[in-house]
Amino acid sequence: MINKINSFSVNSTNFQGNPSIFDKFQKNLYQPANNSEQTNGSEALSNYNKVIVNKKDFNSEAKNLIISDIPKPITLKGDEIETLEGEKILNNDGTLGIIIQKNEKTSKEYYVDNENHRIDQIIERDNKTGNPLRTDSFGISYNKLQSATVREFSPDTNTLIKETYFSDGKVFNVKSFDNDKEISNDFTRNEKLSYISVTDNKTGDIIEYSIDDNGNVEEITTKDALYTNSKSTKIKDNKIEETREYKSEPIENIYGITPDNIDLKPSEFIEKPEISNIEGEKKFRSDNSLESITVKDGDKKIQYHTDLKGNLEGIEYYDKDKLTKSVEYNITGSSNITEYLDDKHAKTTYFNKNNKVNFIILLDNKSGEFIKSAHYTDDGKYLKSYEDNKNPKYGNLYLKFDKNKNLISAENSKSTVKITKGDE
Repeated sequence: MINKINSFSVNSTNFQGNPSIFDKFQKNLYQPANNSEQTNGSEALSNYNKVIVNKKDFNSEAKNLIISDIPKPITLKGDEIETLEGEKILNNDGTLGIIIQKNEKTSKEYYVDNENHRIDQIIERDNKTGNPLRTDSFGISYNKLQSATVREFSPDTNTLIKETYFSDGKVFNVKSFDNDKEISNDFTRNEKLSYISVTDNKTGDIIEYSIDDNGNVEEITTKDALYTNSKSTKIKDNKIEETREYKSEPIENIYGITPDNIDLKPSEFIEKPEISNIEGEKKFRSDNSLESITVKDGDKKIQYHTDLKGNLEGIEYYDKDKLTKSVEYNITGSSNITEYLDDKHAKTTYFNKNNKVNFIILLDNKSGEFIKSAHYTDDGKYLKSYEDNKNPKYGNLYLKFDKNKNLISAENSKSTVKITKGDE
Protein backbone atom coordinates (compact mmCIF):
# COMPACT_ATOMS: atom_id res chain seq x y z
CA MET A 1 0.00 0.00 0.00
CA ILE A 2 1.08 3.59 -0.55
CA ASN A 3 2.88 5.09 2.41
CA LYS A 4 0.70 7.51 4.35
CA ILE A 5 3.13 10.35 5.06
CA ASN A 6 1.30 12.84 7.27
CA SER A 7 -1.60 12.81 4.84
CA PHE A 8 -5.07 13.62 6.10
CA SER A 9 -7.59 11.24 4.58
CA VAL A 10 -11.26 10.67 5.25
CA ASN A 11 -10.68 6.94 4.94
CA SER A 12 -10.69 5.75 8.51
CA THR A 13 -7.57 3.74 7.65
CA ASN A 14 -5.43 6.82 8.20
CA PHE A 15 -7.77 9.41 9.65
CA GLN A 16 -6.08 11.05 12.62
CA GLY A 17 -7.84 14.40 12.80
CA ASN A 18 -10.71 15.64 14.91
CA PRO A 19 -13.77 13.39 14.40
CA SER A 20 -16.02 16.46 14.25
CA ILE A 21 -14.15 17.65 11.17
CA PHE A 22 -14.47 14.18 9.69
CA ASP A 23 -18.22 14.05 10.29
CA LYS A 24 -18.64 17.46 8.66
CA PHE A 25 -17.57 16.44 5.17
CA GLN A 26 -17.12 12.69 4.69
CA LYS A 27 -20.71 11.98 3.60
CA ASN A 28 -20.29 13.32 0.04
CA LEU A 29 -17.08 11.61 -1.00
CA TYR A 30 -18.45 8.31 -2.22
CA GLN A 31 -21.45 9.41 -4.26
CA PRO A 32 -22.19 6.92 -7.06
CA ALA A 33 -21.94 7.98 -10.69
CA ASN A 34 -25.10 9.54 -12.09
CA ASN A 35 -25.96 10.32 -15.69
CA SER A 36 -29.65 11.11 -15.27
CA GLU A 37 -31.14 14.36 -16.49
CA GLN A 38 -30.93 17.00 -13.77
CA THR A 39 -34.05 18.76 -12.53
CA ASN A 40 -34.36 22.24 -11.15
CA GLY A 41 -33.45 22.39 -7.44
CA SER A 42 -36.52 24.35 -6.39
CA GLU A 43 -38.68 22.01 -8.47
CA ALA A 44 -37.25 18.97 -6.68
CA LEU A 45 -37.71 20.63 -3.31
CA SER A 46 -41.31 21.39 -4.23
CA ASN A 47 -41.84 17.72 -5.05
CA TYR A 48 -40.50 16.77 -1.64
CA ASN A 49 -42.87 19.23 0.01
CA LYS A 50 -45.82 17.69 -1.84
CA VAL A 51 -44.84 14.32 -0.41
CA ILE A 52 -44.99 15.73 3.10
CA VAL A 53 -48.41 17.25 2.55
CA ASN A 54 -49.96 14.22 0.87
CA LYS A 55 -48.41 11.48 2.99
CA LYS A 56 -50.31 10.80 6.20
CA ASP A 57 -48.47 7.81 7.63
CA PHE A 58 -45.12 9.48 8.33
CA ASN A 59 -43.89 6.63 10.51
CA SER A 60 -44.37 4.08 7.73
CA GLU A 61 -42.65 6.45 5.31
CA ALA A 62 -39.63 6.62 7.58
CA LYS A 63 -39.60 2.89 8.29
CA ASN A 64 -39.21 2.22 4.58
CA LEU A 65 -35.93 4.15 4.78
CA ILE A 66 -34.42 2.16 7.64
CA ILE A 67 -31.33 0.33 6.40
CA SER A 68 -31.35 -3.36 7.31
CA ASP A 69 -28.60 -5.98 7.58
CA ILE A 70 -26.12 -3.74 9.39
CA PRO A 71 -22.79 -5.60 9.45
CA LYS A 72 -20.76 -6.36 12.53
CA PRO A 73 -17.27 -4.83 12.60
CA ILE A 74 -14.33 -7.19 12.82
CA THR A 75 -12.88 -6.93 16.32
CA LEU A 76 -9.09 -6.74 16.58
CA LYS A 77 -7.19 -7.61 19.73
CA GLY A 78 -4.01 -5.78 18.79
CA ASP A 79 -1.68 -8.76 18.48
CA GLU A 80 -2.82 -9.93 15.04
CA ILE A 81 0.55 -9.25 13.41
CA GLU A 82 2.05 -11.98 15.63
CA THR A 83 -0.91 -14.37 15.88
CA LEU A 84 -2.69 -14.33 12.50
CA GLU A 85 -2.15 -17.44 10.43
CA GLY A 86 -1.93 -17.28 6.66
CA GLU A 87 0.41 -16.42 3.81
CA LYS A 88 2.73 -13.61 4.94
CA ILE A 89 3.84 -11.26 2.16
CA LEU A 90 6.85 -9.05 2.80
CA ASN A 91 7.39 -5.61 1.36
CA ASN A 92 10.46 -4.93 -0.75
CA ASP A 93 12.28 -3.59 2.34
CA GLY A 94 11.67 -6.83 4.24
CA THR A 95 8.88 -5.55 6.48
CA LEU A 96 5.61 -7.45 6.80
CA GLY A 97 3.08 -6.01 4.38
CA ILE A 98 0.05 -8.29 4.06
CA ILE A 99 -1.29 -11.48 5.61
CA ILE A 100 -3.62 -13.48 3.35
CA GLN A 101 -6.13 -16.08 4.50
CA LYS A 102 -7.59 -18.05 1.60
CA ASN A 103 -10.89 -19.89 1.73
CA GLU A 104 -12.73 -21.79 -0.96
CA LYS A 105 -14.63 -18.85 -2.48
CA THR A 106 -13.16 -15.77 -0.82
CA SER A 107 -9.91 -14.49 0.63
CA LYS A 108 -9.11 -11.96 3.34
CA GLU A 109 -6.14 -9.61 3.03
CA TYR A 110 -4.87 -8.10 6.30
CA TYR A 111 -2.81 -4.95 5.61
CA VAL A 112 -0.11 -4.05 8.12
CA ASP A 113 0.63 -0.55 9.40
CA ASN A 114 4.24 -1.08 10.45
CA GLU A 115 4.68 2.42 11.85
CA ASN A 116 1.97 1.78 14.47
CA HIS A 117 2.42 -2.02 14.56
CA ARG A 118 -1.20 -2.85 13.80
CA ILE A 119 -3.64 -4.05 11.16
CA ASP A 120 -5.22 -0.99 9.57
CA GLN A 121 -7.37 -2.55 6.83
CA ILE A 122 -8.91 -5.88 5.85
CA ILE A 123 -10.13 -6.56 2.32
CA GLU A 124 -12.34 -9.54 1.55
CA ARG A 125 -12.25 -10.53 -2.13
CA ASP A 126 -14.03 -12.91 -4.43
CA ASN A 127 -11.43 -15.47 -5.49
CA LYS A 128 -12.94 -15.86 -8.95
CA THR A 129 -13.25 -12.19 -9.96
CA GLY A 130 -10.70 -10.59 -7.63
CA ASN A 131 -13.27 -7.87 -6.85
CA PRO A 132 -13.65 -6.59 -3.28
CA LEU A 133 -16.76 -7.73 -1.43
CA ARG A 134 -16.10 -5.88 1.80
CA THR A 135 -13.43 -3.73 3.43
CA ASP A 136 -12.90 -3.09 7.14
CA SER A 137 -10.78 -0.04 7.92
CA PHE A 138 -9.56 0.88 11.39
CA GLY A 139 -8.63 4.33 12.64
CA ILE A 140 -5.98 5.21 15.17
CA SER A 141 -7.47 5.12 18.67
CA TYR A 142 -8.83 8.59 19.52
CA ASN A 143 -9.61 9.44 23.14
CA LYS A 144 -9.40 5.68 23.81
CA LEU A 145 -12.17 5.01 21.26
CA GLN A 146 -11.41 2.81 18.26
CA SER A 147 -13.13 3.81 15.02
CA ALA A 148 -13.94 1.39 12.22
CA THR A 149 -15.57 1.65 8.80
CA VAL A 150 -17.12 -1.24 6.90
CA ARG A 151 -17.74 -0.82 3.17
CA GLU A 152 -19.75 -3.40 1.23
CA PHE A 153 -19.63 -3.77 -2.56
CA SER A 154 -21.89 -5.30 -5.17
CA PRO A 155 -20.27 -8.54 -6.40
CA ASP A 156 -21.82 -7.99 -9.82
CA THR A 157 -21.02 -4.32 -10.51
CA ASN A 158 -18.07 -3.81 -8.13
CA THR A 159 -19.70 -0.61 -6.81
CA LEU A 160 -20.10 0.59 -3.24
CA ILE A 161 -23.58 -0.20 -1.93
CA LYS A 162 -23.30 0.31 1.83
CA GLU A 163 -21.00 2.10 4.26
CA THR A 164 -21.17 1.68 8.05
CA TYR A 165 -19.28 3.66 10.69
CA PHE A 166 -18.52 2.38 14.18
CA SER A 167 -17.05 3.92 17.30
CA ASP A 168 -15.67 1.49 19.85
CA GLY A 169 -17.72 -1.31 18.26
CA LYS A 170 -21.02 0.61 18.28
CA VAL A 171 -22.69 1.77 15.08
CA PHE A 172 -23.29 5.52 14.76
CA ASN A 173 -24.00 5.87 11.04
CA VAL A 174 -24.87 3.65 8.07
CA LYS A 175 -25.41 4.71 4.46
CA SER A 176 -26.78 2.93 1.42
CA PHE A 177 -26.09 4.02 -2.16
CA ASP A 178 -27.76 3.65 -5.53
CA ASN A 179 -27.85 5.74 -8.70
CA ASP A 180 -30.82 7.82 -7.55
CA LYS A 181 -30.28 8.50 -3.88
CA GLU A 182 -28.19 8.11 -0.74
CA ILE A 183 -29.96 7.04 2.45
CA SER A 184 -28.31 7.72 5.79
CA ASN A 185 -29.31 6.41 9.25
CA ASP A 186 -27.79 7.98 12.38
CA PHE A 187 -27.76 6.36 15.82
CA THR A 188 -27.33 7.49 19.41
CA ARG A 189 -24.55 6.25 21.66
CA ASN A 190 -26.79 3.35 22.77
CA GLU A 191 -27.34 2.45 19.07
CA LYS A 192 -30.94 3.73 18.92
CA LEU A 193 -32.03 5.18 15.54
CA SER A 194 -32.34 8.96 15.85
CA TYR A 195 -32.14 10.42 12.36
CA ILE A 196 -32.81 9.44 8.74
CA SER A 197 -31.85 11.48 5.70
CA VAL A 198 -32.30 10.95 1.96
CA THR A 199 -30.15 12.83 -0.56
CA ASP A 200 -31.29 13.12 -4.17
CA ASN A 201 -28.23 12.42 -6.32
CA LYS A 202 -29.59 14.46 -9.25
CA THR A 203 -30.17 17.69 -7.34
CA GLY A 204 -28.41 17.35 -3.99
CA ASP A 205 -31.71 18.14 -2.24
CA ILE A 206 -32.26 16.47 1.13
CA ILE A 207 -35.20 15.24 3.16
CA GLU A 208 -34.57 14.52 6.84
CA TYR A 209 -36.60 12.63 9.45
CA SER A 210 -35.98 13.19 13.16
CA ILE A 211 -36.93 10.12 15.21
CA ASP A 212 -37.97 10.26 18.88
CA ASP A 213 -37.09 7.77 21.61
CA ASN A 214 -40.15 5.66 20.76
CA GLY A 215 -39.14 5.29 17.13
CA ASN A 216 -41.74 7.72 15.79
CA VAL A 217 -41.18 10.63 13.41
CA GLU A 218 -41.21 13.96 15.28
CA GLU A 219 -39.99 16.30 12.54
CA ILE A 220 -39.47 16.27 8.77
CA THR A 221 -37.21 18.81 7.08
CA THR A 222 -36.53 19.38 3.40
CA LYS A 223 -33.67 21.54 2.15
CA ASP A 224 -31.84 22.31 -1.05
CA ALA A 225 -28.22 21.35 -1.76
CA LEU A 226 -26.88 24.66 -0.41
CA TYR A 227 -29.24 24.69 2.59
CA THR A 228 -30.53 28.11 1.50
CA ASN A 229 -34.21 27.10 1.43
CA SER A 230 -35.84 24.64 3.79
CA LYS A 231 -39.17 23.55 5.18
CA SER A 232 -39.61 22.04 8.63
CA THR A 233 -42.75 20.15 9.65
CA LYS A 234 -43.30 19.08 13.26
CA ILE A 235 -45.16 15.80 13.70
CA LYS A 236 -47.10 14.65 16.76
CA ASP A 237 -48.99 11.36 16.94
CA ASN A 238 -48.30 10.88 13.21
CA LYS A 239 -50.08 14.17 12.36
CA ILE A 240 -48.79 17.55 11.22
CA GLU A 241 -48.61 19.95 14.17
CA GLU A 242 -46.71 22.91 12.67
CA THR A 243 -44.90 23.82 9.46
CA ARG A 244 -42.26 26.50 9.04
CA GLU A 245 -40.56 27.60 5.83
CA TYR A 246 -37.14 29.21 5.80
CA LYS A 247 -35.42 31.16 3.07
CA SER A 248 -31.91 32.50 3.48
CA GLU A 249 -31.49 36.08 2.36
CA PRO A 250 -28.14 37.61 1.34
CA ILE A 251 -26.39 39.62 4.04
CA GLU A 252 -23.76 42.32 3.79
CA ASN A 253 -20.36 40.81 3.12
CA ILE A 254 -18.05 42.82 5.36
CA TYR A 255 -15.33 40.18 5.07
CA GLY A 256 -14.44 40.69 1.42
CA ILE A 257 -14.31 36.91 0.93
CA THR A 258 -16.33 35.39 -1.92
CA PRO A 259 -16.38 32.02 -3.72
CA ASP A 260 -14.29 33.64 -6.45
CA ASN A 261 -11.45 34.91 -4.28
CA ILE A 262 -11.04 32.36 -1.47
CA ASP A 263 -7.40 31.56 -0.85
CA LEU A 264 -7.95 27.79 -0.87
CA LYS A 265 -7.93 26.57 -4.46
CA PRO A 266 -8.38 22.92 -5.49
CA SER A 267 -5.47 20.90 -6.80
CA GLU A 268 -5.63 19.96 -10.44
CA PHE A 269 -7.21 16.54 -10.85
CA ILE A 270 -4.76 13.79 -11.84
CA GLU A 271 -6.27 11.13 -14.06
CA LYS A 272 -5.40 7.61 -12.99
CA PRO A 273 -2.72 6.36 -15.41
CA GLU A 274 -2.48 2.84 -16.78
CA ILE A 275 0.26 1.16 -14.76
CA SER A 276 1.27 -1.12 -17.64
CA ASN A 277 2.32 1.94 -19.66
CA ILE A 278 4.77 3.19 -17.03
CA GLU A 279 8.47 2.40 -17.46
CA GLY A 280 10.87 2.68 -14.54
CA GLU A 281 12.60 0.89 -11.68
CA LYS A 282 10.32 -1.87 -10.43
CA LYS A 283 10.22 -3.33 -6.93
CA PHE A 284 8.43 -6.53 -5.97
CA ARG A 285 6.99 -8.08 -2.84
CA SER A 286 8.05 -11.47 -1.58
CA ASP A 287 5.32 -13.15 -3.63
CA ASN A 288 6.69 -11.44 -6.78
CA SER A 289 3.69 -9.09 -7.04
CA LEU A 290 4.57 -5.59 -8.21
CA GLU A 291 4.91 -3.19 -5.28
CA SER A 292 6.07 0.03 -6.97
CA ILE A 293 7.57 1.66 -10.02
CA THR A 294 9.95 4.63 -9.68
CA VAL A 295 10.50 7.04 -12.55
CA LYS A 296 13.48 9.41 -12.17
CA ASP A 297 14.21 12.69 -13.94
CA GLY A 298 17.29 14.35 -12.47
CA ASP A 299 16.56 15.37 -8.88
CA LYS A 300 12.86 14.61 -9.35
CA LYS A 301 11.20 11.24 -9.10
CA ILE A 302 7.71 9.78 -9.14
CA GLN A 303 6.74 6.58 -7.34
CA TYR A 304 3.70 4.57 -8.42
CA HIS A 305 2.35 2.16 -5.79
CA THR A 306 0.21 -0.86 -6.64
CA ASP A 307 -1.90 -3.33 -4.68
CA LEU A 308 -1.67 -7.12 -4.80
CA LYS A 309 -3.81 -7.22 -7.93
CA GLY A 310 -1.56 -4.80 -9.79
CA ASN A 311 -4.00 -1.89 -9.51
CA LEU A 312 -2.57 1.58 -9.02
CA GLU A 313 -3.47 2.82 -5.54
CA GLY A 314 -1.26 5.89 -5.18
CA ILE A 315 1.41 8.19 -6.57
CA GLU A 316 4.12 10.11 -4.71
CA TYR A 317 6.10 13.01 -6.18
CA TYR A 318 9.58 13.86 -4.84
CA ASP A 319 12.03 16.70 -5.37
CA LYS A 320 15.52 15.87 -4.06
CA ASP A 321 13.99 13.09 -1.94
CA LYS A 322 11.49 15.52 -0.40
CA LEU A 323 7.84 14.56 -0.78
CA THR A 324 5.97 17.39 -2.52
CA LYS A 325 2.68 15.77 -3.54
CA SER A 326 0.80 12.51 -3.13
CA VAL A 327 -2.29 11.01 -4.75
CA GLU A 328 -4.56 8.29 -3.35
CA TYR A 329 -6.96 6.35 -5.56
CA ASN A 330 -9.50 4.85 -3.19
CA ILE A 331 -11.19 1.50 -3.61
CA THR A 332 -14.56 3.30 -3.72
CA GLY A 333 -13.62 5.24 -6.87
CA SER A 334 -12.98 8.55 -5.13
CA SER A 335 -9.50 10.09 -4.88
CA ASN A 336 -7.59 12.77 -3.03
CA ILE A 337 -4.49 14.82 -3.74
CA THR A 338 -2.25 16.21 -0.99
CA GLU A 339 0.20 19.00 -1.73
CA TYR A 340 2.94 19.69 0.82
CA LEU A 341 3.09 23.45 0.40
CA ASP A 342 6.05 24.01 2.73
CA ASP A 343 7.63 22.35 5.75
CA LYS A 344 4.51 23.02 7.83
CA HIS A 345 1.36 23.04 5.70
CA ALA A 346 -0.40 20.36 3.66
CA LYS A 347 -3.45 20.95 1.45
CA THR A 348 -5.69 18.03 0.49
CA THR A 349 -8.32 18.15 -2.25
CA TYR A 350 -10.99 15.44 -2.21
CA PHE A 351 -12.69 14.32 -5.43
CA ASN A 352 -15.81 12.16 -5.48
CA LYS A 353 -16.45 9.19 -7.75
CA ASN A 354 -17.33 11.55 -10.60
CA ASN A 355 -13.97 13.36 -10.24
CA LYS A 356 -15.71 16.48 -8.91
CA VAL A 357 -14.20 18.54 -6.09
CA ASN A 358 -16.10 18.00 -2.84
CA PHE A 359 -13.78 19.33 -0.19
CA ILE A 360 -10.46 21.12 0.31
CA ILE A 361 -8.69 21.26 3.64
CA LEU A 362 -5.48 22.89 4.87
CA LEU A 363 -3.77 21.35 7.88
CA ASP A 364 -0.63 21.74 9.91
CA ASN A 365 1.40 18.95 8.36
CA LYS A 366 3.01 17.87 11.62
CA SER A 367 0.35 18.34 14.27
CA GLY A 368 -2.68 17.66 12.05
CA GLU A 369 -4.29 20.87 13.35
CA PHE A 370 -7.10 22.22 11.17
CA ILE A 371 -6.48 25.60 9.54
CA LYS A 372 -8.85 26.18 6.59
CA SER A 373 -11.48 24.36 4.53
CA ALA A 374 -13.77 24.83 1.53
CA HIS A 375 -16.86 22.65 1.03
CA TYR A 376 -18.57 22.30 -2.37
CA THR A 377 -21.82 20.81 -3.64
CA ASP A 378 -21.67 17.27 -5.02
CA ASP A 379 -21.43 18.47 -8.62
CA GLY A 380 -18.54 20.77 -7.72
CA LYS A 381 -20.35 23.83 -9.10
CA TYR A 382 -21.02 25.81 -5.94
CA LEU A 383 -19.08 26.66 -2.82
CA LYS A 384 -21.26 25.81 0.17
CA SER A 385 -18.99 27.04 2.96
CA TYR A 386 -15.55 28.39 3.76
CA GLU A 387 -13.87 28.20 7.15
CA ASP A 388 -10.68 29.89 8.33
CA ASN A 389 -9.69 28.86 11.83
CA LYS A 390 -6.89 31.43 12.09
CA ASN A 391 -8.14 34.53 10.32
CA PRO A 392 -5.89 37.39 11.52
CA LYS A 393 -8.83 39.81 11.85
CA TYR A 394 -11.82 37.63 12.78
CA GLY A 395 -10.32 34.57 14.46
CA ASN A 396 -12.39 31.47 13.70
CA LEU A 397 -14.38 32.52 10.62
CA TYR A 398 -17.14 30.42 9.05
CA LEU A 399 -19.00 31.67 5.95
CA LYS A 400 -21.86 30.16 3.90
CA PHE A 401 -22.88 31.16 0.37
CA ASP A 402 -25.84 30.67 -1.98
CA LYS A 403 -25.67 29.61 -5.64
CA ASN A 404 -25.39 33.27 -6.69
CA LYS A 405 -22.25 33.60 -4.55
CA ASN A 406 -24.00 35.81 -2.01
CA LEU A 407 -23.03 35.54 1.65
CA ILE A 408 -26.00 34.15 3.60
CA SER A 409 -24.44 33.27 6.95
CA ALA A 410 -21.36 34.29 8.91
CA GLU A 411 -19.87 33.29 12.25
CA ASN A 412 -16.65 34.55 13.78
CA SER A 413 -15.01 34.38 17.16
CA LYS A 414 -11.70 35.01 18.85
CA SER A 415 -10.40 33.23 21.91
CA THR A 416 -7.14 32.58 23.69
CA VAL A 417 -5.96 29.63 25.75
CA LYS A 418 -3.99 29.96 28.97
CA ILE A 419 -2.31 26.83 30.30
CA THR A 420 -1.09 26.78 33.91
CA LYS A 421 1.02 23.93 35.19
CA GLY A 422 1.32 23.06 38.86
CA ASP A 423 1.16 26.05 41.23
CA GLU A 424 2.26 28.63 38.65
